[in-house]
Amino acid sequence: MADSKITAEQALHRLMEGNRKFCSEHYDVHPTVKEIESLVDGQHPYAAIVSCSDSRVPPNEVFDCDLGEIFVVRTAGNVVSDFELGSIEYAVEHLGTPLIMVLGHNNCGAVAGAYEWTGGKGALASIMEEVMPSVARAREKASNMEEIISLAEIYNIDNSVNRLMESEILRNMPAGSIVGAKYDIHSGAVELL
Repeated sequence: MADSKITAEQALHRLMEGNRKFCSEHYDVHPTVKEIESLVDGQHPYAAIVSCSDSRVPPNEVFDCDLGEIFVVRTAGNVVSDFELGSIEYAVEHLGTPLIMVLGHNNCGAVAGAYEWTGGKGALASIMEEVMPSVARAREKASNMEEIISLAEIYNIDNSVNRLMESEILRNMPAGSIVGAKYDIHSGAVELL
């Protein structure tokens, strides 16, 4: 079960230790019925993670976390709209979560899609509109498609971190409480930005 009385720095250390275990294949995330039952009366996650919905980016496994330890919001391209922001505000204000991480990754389909986006309809257009400024900024710094997309993935994480910091509830969190990170789908390693 998670400990809600830890600092953001301690929470970040736990996440990164869990990622080291994951990368070394010495992780053990297998919830039991007993663990599920222990969470019936409430949850106290030590970290909230905004992650891409990509099926190759499973936060509980990547950080070797059991049920109740992390509060995960997943969305294509790890974008933060009002719904994601409200969910994270809930984790901080009502669950006492001390750390927020925006977890992007390499080979992100949403970022690659924004690179090639020529317009469209539906809710997907809203996601592309959130990601496109990152692609435009990357185009100013890089010249080939691979470099542009890789850089845009980082800028997109930064944009989501900045969006979180616009919140009245979140902006007063201690320094270091909101971080960006990038997951490598080849190695499993998470790099803090």
